[in-house]
Amino acid sequence: MESAIFGLIGVVVGALLTTAKDWWFEYRHRRKNLEYLSIRVLSIFDHFVTSCIEVCRDDGLTQGSRDEHGCKAPQVDTPKLELSSIDVDWKSLPTNLMYEILNFPTLVDNANSYISSVVEFIAGPPDYEEYFEGRAEKYSKLGLQAMEISATLRKLCNLPEPIENEDGWSRKELLNRYKSEALESIARRNMPNQ
Repeated sequence: MESAIFGLIGVVVGALLTTAKDWWFEYRHRRKNLEYLSIRVLSIFDHFVTSCIEVCRDDGLTQGSRDEHGCKAPQVDTPKLELSSIDVDWKSLPTNLMYEILNFPTLVDNANSYISSVVEFIAGPPDYEEYFEGRAEKYSKLGLQAMEISATLRKLCNLPEPIENEDGWSRKELLNRYKSEALESIARRNMPNQ
Protein backbone atom coordinates (compact mmCIF):
# COMPACT_ATOMS: atom_id res chain seq x y z
CA MET A 1 0.00 0.00 0.00
CA GLU A 2 2.77 2.39 0.92
CA SER A 3 4.58 1.81 -2.38
CA ALA A 4 1.33 2.47 -4.28
CA ILE A 5 0.96 5.84 -2.50
CA PHE A 6 4.56 6.77 -3.28
CA GLY A 7 4.03 5.66 -6.88
CA LEU A 8 0.89 7.82 -7.12
CA ILE A 9 2.73 10.80 -5.62
CA GLY A 10 5.55 10.26 -8.14
CA VAL A 11 3.08 10.22 -11.03
CA VAL A 12 1.35 13.41 -9.78
CA VAL A 13 4.67 15.20 -9.22
CA GLY A 14 5.92 14.09 -12.64
CA ALA A 15 2.71 15.34 -14.30
CA LEU A 16 2.98 18.67 -12.47
CA LEU A 17 6.61 19.08 -13.49
CA THR A 18 5.81 18.25 -17.11
CA THR A 19 2.90 20.72 -17.11
CA ALA A 20 5.07 23.42 -15.47
CA LYS A 21 7.85 22.82 -18.02
CA ASP A 22 5.38 23.04 -20.95
CA TRP A 23 3.83 26.18 -19.49
CA TRP A 24 7.30 27.76 -19.06
CA PHE A 25 8.35 27.00 -22.64
CA GLU A 26 5.02 28.33 -23.99
CA TYR A 27 5.37 31.47 -21.85
CA ARG A 28 8.93 32.07 -23.11
CA HIS A 29 7.81 31.52 -26.72
CA ARG A 30 4.91 33.98 -26.37
CA ARG A 31 7.15 36.50 -24.63
CA LYS A 32 9.73 36.32 -27.44
CA ASN A 33 6.94 36.77 -30.02
CA LEU A 34 5.65 39.79 -28.08
CA GLU A 35 9.11 41.32 -27.82
CA TYR A 36 9.79 40.83 -31.54
CA LEU A 37 6.39 42.29 -32.47
CA SER A 38 6.97 45.26 -30.18
CA ILE A 39 10.37 46.05 -31.65
CA ARG A 40 9.04 45.82 -35.23
CA VAL A 41 5.96 47.97 -34.49
CA LEU A 42 7.98 50.49 -32.48
CA SER A 43 10.41 51.02 -35.33
CA ILE A 44 7.48 51.68 -37.70
CA PHE A 45 5.70 54.00 -35.24
CA ASP A 46 8.90 55.89 -34.35
CA HIS A 47 9.53 56.54 -38.04
CA PHE A 48 5.89 57.60 -38.44
CA VAL A 49 6.21 60.10 -35.56
CA THR A 50 9.33 61.61 -37.13
CA SER A 51 7.47 61.90 -40.45
CA CYS A 52 4.55 63.59 -38.66
CA ILE A 53 6.94 66.20 -37.28
CA GLU A 54 8.30 66.83 -40.78
CA VAL A 55 4.76 67.29 -42.13
CA CYS A 56 3.91 69.72 -39.34
CA ARG A 57 7.12 71.66 -40.02
CA ASP A 58 6.34 71.92 -43.76
CA ASP A 59 5.45 75.53 -44.57
CA GLY A 60 5.02 74.97 -48.31
CA LEU A 61 8.16 76.85 -49.26
CA THR A 62 11.23 75.49 -51.05
CA GLN A 63 14.25 77.07 -49.36
CA GLY A 64 12.03 80.01 -48.42
CA SER A 65 10.57 80.43 -51.92
CA ARG A 66 7.20 79.71 -53.49
CA ASP A 67 6.79 77.54 -56.59
CA GLU A 68 6.98 78.91 -60.15
CA HIS A 69 3.30 79.99 -59.93
CA GLY A 70 3.86 81.99 -56.74
CA CYS A 71 2.03 79.41 -54.61
CA LYS A 72 2.94 77.35 -51.61
CA ALA A 73 3.18 73.61 -52.26
CA PRO A 74 3.85 70.66 -49.93
CA GLN A 75 7.53 69.84 -49.60
CA VAL A 76 7.11 66.73 -47.47
CA ASP A 77 5.32 63.53 -48.49
CA THR A 78 2.40 62.31 -46.45
CA PRO A 79 3.57 59.76 -43.84
CA LYS A 80 2.85 56.12 -44.58
CA LEU A 81 2.12 53.47 -41.99
CA GLU A 82 2.63 49.95 -43.35
CA LEU A 83 1.69 47.46 -40.66
CA SER A 84 0.36 44.77 -42.99
CA SER A 85 3.84 44.12 -44.35
CA ILE A 86 5.27 42.81 -41.09
CA ASP A 87 4.97 39.12 -40.23
CA VAL A 88 4.34 38.97 -36.49
CA ASP A 89 2.04 37.14 -34.07
CA TRP A 90 -0.53 39.87 -33.40
CA LYS A 91 -2.34 37.58 -30.94
CA SER A 92 0.55 37.93 -28.52
CA LEU A 93 -0.66 41.47 -27.73
CA PRO A 94 -3.35 42.35 -25.19
CA THR A 95 -6.65 42.74 -27.07
CA ASN A 96 -7.13 46.50 -26.55
CA LEU A 97 -3.58 47.30 -27.59
CA MET A 98 -3.87 45.04 -30.63
CA TYR A 99 -7.02 46.93 -31.64
CA GLU A 100 -5.35 50.33 -31.18
CA ILE A 101 -2.40 49.33 -33.33
CA LEU A 102 -4.34 47.57 -36.08
CA ASN A 103 -6.96 50.35 -36.19
CA PHE A 104 -4.33 53.11 -36.44
CA PRO A 105 -4.03 52.95 -40.28
CA THR A 106 -7.77 53.71 -40.40
CA LEU A 107 -7.16 56.87 -38.38
CA VAL A 108 -4.43 57.84 -40.85
CA ASP A 109 -6.81 57.23 -43.76
CA ASN A 110 -9.50 59.36 -42.07
CA ALA A 111 -7.02 62.21 -41.58
CA ASN A 112 -5.94 61.98 -45.22
CA SER A 113 -9.58 62.08 -46.35
CA TYR A 114 -10.17 65.19 -44.26
CA ILE A 115 -7.04 66.87 -45.67
CA SER A 116 -8.08 65.96 -49.22
CA SER A 117 -11.50 67.52 -48.71
CA VAL A 118 -9.87 70.69 -47.35
CA VAL A 119 -7.74 70.90 -50.50
CA GLU A 120 -10.73 70.27 -52.75
CA PHE A 121 -13.34 72.50 -51.11
CA ILE A 122 -11.70 75.05 -48.81
CA ALA A 123 -8.02 75.85 -49.39
CA GLY A 124 -7.09 78.20 -52.17
CA PRO A 125 -4.06 79.75 -53.81
CA PRO A 126 -1.62 81.20 -53.30
CA ASP A 127 -1.06 80.18 -49.66
CA TYR A 128 -3.38 77.19 -49.16
CA GLU A 129 -3.40 78.10 -45.46
CA GLU A 130 -6.27 75.77 -44.58
CA TYR A 131 -4.44 72.84 -46.16
CA PHE A 132 -1.21 73.37 -44.23
CA GLU A 133 -3.11 74.03 -40.99
CA GLY A 134 -5.28 70.93 -41.46
CA ARG A 135 -2.22 68.85 -42.20
CA ALA A 136 -0.41 70.13 -39.11
CA GLU A 137 -3.47 69.61 -36.92
CA LYS A 138 -4.20 66.06 -38.08
CA TYR A 139 -0.61 64.83 -38.20
CA SER A 140 0.35 66.37 -34.87
CA LYS A 141 -2.57 64.50 -33.30
CA LEU A 142 -1.67 61.26 -35.09
CA GLY A 143 1.96 61.62 -34.04
CA LEU A 144 0.91 62.07 -30.41
CA GLN A 145 -1.39 59.03 -30.60
CA ALA A 146 1.41 56.96 -32.12
CA MET A 147 3.67 58.05 -29.25
CA GLU A 148 1.06 56.92 -26.70
CA ILE A 149 0.77 53.50 -28.34
CA SER A 150 4.56 53.26 -28.47
CA ALA A 151 4.83 54.12 -24.78
CA THR A 152 2.36 51.34 -23.93
CA LEU A 153 4.35 48.84 -26.02
CA ARG A 154 7.64 49.92 -24.44
CA LYS A 155 6.20 49.54 -20.96
CA LEU A 156 4.74 46.12 -21.80
CA CYS A 157 8.16 44.80 -22.88
CA ASN A 158 10.45 46.95 -20.69
CA LEU A 159 12.02 48.59 -23.73
CA PRO A 160 13.87 51.91 -23.49
CA GLU A 161 12.41 55.23 -24.56
CA PRO A 162 13.66 56.58 -27.88
CA ILE A 163 16.68 58.84 -27.76
CA GLU A 164 15.65 62.45 -28.12
CA ASN A 165 17.52 64.97 -30.24
CA GLU A 166 20.76 66.15 -28.69
CA ASP A 167 19.56 69.75 -29.17
CA GLY A 168 17.17 69.12 -26.30
CA TRP A 169 13.85 69.18 -28.11
CA SER A 170 11.27 66.57 -27.29
CA ARG A 171 9.18 65.04 -30.06
CA LYS A 172 6.11 65.21 -27.83
CA GLU A 173 6.69 68.89 -27.06
CA LEU A 174 7.15 69.64 -30.76
CA LEU A 175 3.96 67.85 -31.75
CA ASN A 176 1.99 69.56 -28.98
CA ARG A 177 3.35 72.93 -30.12
CA TYR A 178 2.44 72.27 -33.77
CA LYS A 179 -1.03 71.11 -32.73
CA SER A 180 -1.60 74.24 -30.62
CA GLU A 181 -0.34 76.55 -33.36
CA ALA A 182 -2.58 74.90 -35.97
CA LEU A 183 -5.66 75.01 -33.75
CA GLU A 184 -5.02 78.66 -32.81
CA SER A 185 -4.57 79.62 -36.45
CA ILE A 186 -7.77 77.82 -37.46
CA ALA A 187 -9.67 79.48 -34.61
CA ARG A 188 -8.33 82.95 -35.57
CA ARG A 189 -9.32 82.52 -39.20
CA ASN A 190 -12.81 81.25 -38.29
CA MET A 191 -13.44 84.00 -35.73
CA PRO A 192 -14.57 86.67 -38.24
CA ASN A 193 -17.00 84.17 -39.77
CA GLN A 194 -18.93 83.76 -36.55
